[in-house]
Amino acid sequence: ANLADHLIATQSVTRPLHGDIHHENIVSADGQNWKAIDPQGLIGDPAYDVANVFGNPLNSRDLVLNIDRVKSLADIFSKGLSVSTDRILGFAAAHAGVSVCWSMRDGGTLESDAETNERLELLCLLRTLINV
Repeated sequence: ANLADHLIATQSVTRPLHGDIHHENIVSADGQNWKAIDPQGLIGDPAYDVANVFGNPLNSRDLVLNIDRVKSLADIFSKGLSVSTDRILGFAAAHAGVSVCWSMRDGGTLESDAETNERLELLCLLRTLINV
C-alpha cells in the first residue's frame, strides 16, 4: 500500500489506460494487425498499464518468476514509455500485491491456490529489484 501510495502521489503524466493489458487481451486475426481488447477504461500513469504483463501468462510460474525476463520487460517498457525501470517495476509490484489481495478476498489462499502464491512470489521478486 505504501508503494502504491508513493507511485500515485508522484505521477507526473496521466492519460487514458487500457487497464488490463496481458497476453490474452492482445489479439490478431492475421498476425499483422493487433488489437487490445477488453479495456477497463482507467486514467493514470502509463507505467501502470504494463504492470499486469509481469504476472502473465497465468500458470506460467517459471516464466513469470524468471528474473532475466522481469528485467528485460522492465527495460523494454521503460524505454517505450520514457519512465524509469524503478517506476515500471514499482507498479508491477503494486499490481502483484493487489492481485494477491483480490484472490484472497475471493476465497483463494496461499496454501491452496497456486496463482495467488505465484503472484506473492512475483511481488517478493519485484521488491528486490526496485529502489523506491
